[in-house]
Amino acid sequence: MIERNGTGRRRWLATASVIGLIAAAGTAAAEVPNDNFSPNAPPVLADPDAINGIGNIIVDTGGGSVGVCTGSLINPRTVLFAAHCVNDLPDVAYGSQGQGRPISIGFKGDAFDGILNWITSGDYATSYIDQHYNMSRVFYDPRSLEDAQGGGFYEGDVAIGVLDSPAKGVPTWAMLFSPLTGDEDRHVITGGYGRSGTGSLGSVQGIDFRRRAAENMIGALTSLDDINLFLFGDGAQGGLSQNLYMVDFDDPAGTATFDFNIFGDDVALENEGMTAGGDSGGPLILDRAFDTPVVVGVLSLGSRYFNGQGAASYGTTAGYQPLYLFTDWIVANNPYKYVTTTGGNGDWFDPTHWVQMMDPNYKIIDANGNLVTGLPATPAEGVDSRGGEWGSICFFGDCADAGQLADYNHDREDGLSGGAQPVKAEVTGGRTIVDMSGIVAGGAGGAGGAAGSSRGQTASGLAVRHEASAVGAAPGATLPFEIVPGGPGSTNFVPFNVQGDVLAGEKPLFYDVNLMSAGTTTLNAPAVIDRLTIGTSGAVLDIGADGLLFAQNDVGVWAGQLNVDGALLTFEMLLAGGVLSGSGVVDSTVLTSAMGSIAPGGQGEIGELTLLSDLVLASGSRLFIDIGGDQSDRLTVLADSFEGTAGIASLGGLLGLNFISAPKFGQTYTVLTAQGAIDGEFDAVTDISGVLYPVLDYTTTSVEVEIEAASYLDFINPNSRAQRTVGGMLDAARATDYAALGDIYAQTDLLEGEALEAGLESLSPFAAHSGVTLLSAQTEALRGVVDGRIARDRSGGASEGLTLIGSGVEVASLDPAATAAAAGMATRQAQERARWGGWKQGVSAYFGAGAIEGEAGQLRGTLADSRSDDQSAWYVVGGLERTIDALTVGASLAYAEGESDFAEGISTADSRQVQATLYGAVDLAYGAYLGAKVGYGAADLDTERAFAIGGASFRADGETDGKVVSGGAELGFNLTRGGLKLQPNIGLNAYSVDLDAYQETGGVAALSVADQSFDSLQHHIGLRVGGETSRGRWSIKPALDVRWVHELAGDNRNVEAAFVAADGFGGVFAGASNDSEWAEIGGSVAIEGDRFGVTLKAASMVDREDLDYQTYNATVTMKF
Repeated sequence: MIERNGTGRRRWLATASVIGLIAAAGTAAAEVPNDNFSPNAPPVLADPDAINGIGNIIVDTGGGSVGVCTGSLINPRTVLFAAHCVNDLPDVAYGSQGQGRPISIGFKGDAFDGILNWITSGDYATSYIDQHYNMSRVFYDPRSLEDAQGGGFYEGDVAIGVLDSPAKGVPTWAMLFSPLTGDEDRHVITGGYGRSGTGSLGSVQGIDFRRRAAENMIGALTSLDDINLFLFGDGAQGGLSQNLYMVDFDDPAGTATFDFNIFGDDVALENEGMTAGGDSGGPLILDRAFDTPVVVGVLSLGSRYFNGQGAASYGTTAGYQPLYLFTDWIVANNPYKYVTTTGGNGDWFDPTHWVQMMDPNYKIIDANGNLVTGLPATPAEGVDSRGGEWGSICFFGDCADAGQLADYNHDREDGLSGGAQPVKAEVTGGRTIVDMSGIVAGGAGGAGGAAGSSRGQTASGLAVRHEASAVGAAPGATLPFEIVPGGPGSTNFVPFNVQGDVLAGEKPLFYDVNLMSAGTTTLNAPAVIDRLTIGTSGAVLDIGADGLLFAQNDVGVWAGQLNVDGALLTFEMLLAGGVLSGSGVVDSTVLTSAMGSIAPGGQGEIGELTLLSDLVLASGSRLFIDIGGDQSDRLTVLADSFEGTAGIASLGGLLGLNFISAPKFGQTYTVLTAQGAIDGEFDAVTDISGVLYPVLDYTTTSVEVEIEAASYLDFINPNSRAQRTVGGMLDAARATDYAALGDIYAQTDLLEGEALEAGLESLSPFAAHSGVTLLSAQTEALRGVVDGRIARDRSGGASEGLTLIGSGVEVASLDPAATAAAAGMATRQAQERARWGGWKQGVSAYFGAGAIEGEAGQLRGTLADSRSDDQSAWYVVGGLERTIDALTVGASLAYAEGESDFAEGISTADSRQVQATLYGAVDLAYGAYLGAKVGYGAADLDTERAFAIGGASFRADGETDGKVVSGGAELGFNLTRGGLKLQPNIGLNAYSVDLDAYQETGGVAALSVADQSFDSLQHHIGLRVGGETSRGRWSIKPALDVRWVHELAGDNRNVEAAFVAADGFGGVFAGASNDSEWAEIGGSVAIEGDRFGVTLKAASMVDREDLDYQTYNATVTMKF
């Protein structure tokens, strides 16, 4: 079948010859469009400043000419292109690190200005402005020259160019190292900087160094031998058996004479076009098969099939070197290494700390047809590959399967291996040459032609290996892959850029360092790399004080931490996340923080971080400043004349303040300076815990933080009178007495919520208030003793003998009765009087003792509302009285001691009081009596306050003297009803407690307390019910006392105080509210014999809160 069809095709093509023409390709730019588009307008022509990772390769060939090719950037240092662009000389001849043949690449859509500046600069310098990069080295596959039949461009036509400076702002292309099966979406983009024209005429327009693009479909994976076999018959093969990805140029109108639809797909795409001279080395980009566009091939040649057919016109084809055939060579010669740590902590210069990652632009197709990052698990086949062909070779609808044609040719090659010679096809090739004089003069066109130089020289590079190879893994690889020496998975190296040495046979190496696992890497000496990326939480690079890292491209921090105590130099730096800290120097053209954090000095450590760059803090950024005492972190932004930066800080985001020691009101901190200017403001600043708040002051070149204070009244419980008073005192004293009260402000200024409320209340004069209530309770208890003397029943005559009583509970006196029993008692009394004849009739003496336990209200506030004073006291009292007829007069002297404890020791008060009282009573008709009393007491008081606010403890002690004045009157009746004795009574009592002003000592919390005075006027209505029963010589007399008391005009026990250190700003503390009415209830039992008696009594307040106490008494009676 092949022979028969081939005969017909040979007759039709009798006047035609097969021509291998060096056509070209680029990336999203190409060459010759179909007739529906102009080659000099979009979408074919790229924007002059557009950059897409495809560039114009220029070789200064000398003699006023330059070679023109196209290449693709596969990493920031490496360009992939065609070997035939440079293999006219050994690869060591090229580049600034080679033997000096200048070669470069420009990435702008219009590369002309960059080319012109590069050539005329005199030193072939890289220009970031022009996006034109000088190359330091070139490597090409030596197999491109091994077979003379290939003409230096058909087989192994791949090369790598090494940039002398890392590309910046230029995207890179992923490469596919798996063969296509033909079942994928085979849509591709082609392009380059070569000649142009129209589909009908071909590449009639000369090179103008502008990038053009077209689309196409891969027609077949086949070889020129397979095509020649089909078109010209057996014997037309030229020994060109390496497979190529092939595309053809279909005429959208379908009328082109020479378009015989060679690959069987006669449907032209809208933007279909063909590569031309100058596009050589350009990429074949598979853009629809996967989510990520991938380069699958490098342009080697273009073919036309008829005499008179224009180059790159309708019906022509282009062939691309499949990258999967040369994976090993590309990997081994790629100088750019993505590396990471093996995990954990380690030193930068420890070779065991590092492992080479999988290059993210290395792609393969997995078993499920998905595009993944990785390398094949078997060695690349190179120029000797066989199998995998697909597609059809056609002539006007007469088609043959490419795989069948390949099988036939492979069998034929095997048969010729015994010495038969293959038929040579007519092929030519070489890079396109342009007259350089036209460039210098400003021209844009030039004639194309073959290089015409010798192909007999050898070139360095890794020869492909066909033996079995080890399979391994590397960080970033999806599947196990073939380990290529120096490729992914390699270990035992130190990331440090090497330019290479041609004479020593040393190749260049450039490192892209990625810290992607937790652990700290320490750098304490200089190191040079291309790029640094920190990308995971827990990953830390610590550049010590002696360390210096030069990242020639850029630095990106996405997570983790970069600490710079030494120096970091780079082109630009991005903080997308993570933290930049330290007290060193960062030198870059610009540092942009998008979502990252900057912490000068380190978190929790005061320091200054210096930036020799411009600074951009975006809205999501954070600048953390530590403040301690009178020092703070500082971020310093300086101009760099070498880089041309002005030292401008553009502000935004959050300013976070971290106080490692207590801030002080009124202090000012300079947290950021910018030599160029401050542009904008921070979006927010963190608040300070407590009443302090930061105020930002923006000057032309600095940002200052001043610590101001809000009113305590904005932070307290408004229902607490104590908090309002203390807060008001501190607010008033802040402006003039801040230093004097500094220890208090240092704590209260940083508190809020319950902690602040309790702290402010702790400063209140609780002890002073306790003194008043403690003396009031003692006074009321001592008054009860006298009230008992006044109210006793004297209806049986004057009492005689010695009476022992306690706590105001009367011990029944000896009472002669009118009964026979009473007469007997009278007889005994007469005998006693005879024995104690020294006592005068009607005179009696008494002695009593008692104790008080209870609680008392405190200053009004949150703390005191839930707690009361715990109070206790004891006293002794004695007196003399005489009864003359119906009148009884007496005098008593008492001594009392008490103590008060508030809130478990926040404050305590100890009191002592000596009180003297004069009293009298007159018995009236019908069992009535009327009594009155007046008393005076001298008191002294010791106070102590001990409390904590925040993290500090305070103590203050005080002492003062005072007096107590009391008086009262009572009217009552002694009635008998059956066996009960009833004594209703009504009375009026008043007393006044006065304490002198005093000043506490002991520290800054000491208070100056003003004079205190508390007055009380009470009236009561009461009833005493008693009974009596006898047991032999003993009589038992139980009694119950009930009294209702109403406060008529009591004071509020307020306390006026100020800090001793700021006594100009005082306040009034609201005392406990006085109860307006309450009840008192008591019970007693007296056991009396002929000469002795014992009385026990207990009494308690009912429904009283300001003074809620109980009394307990024991009484001994001795009768005469």
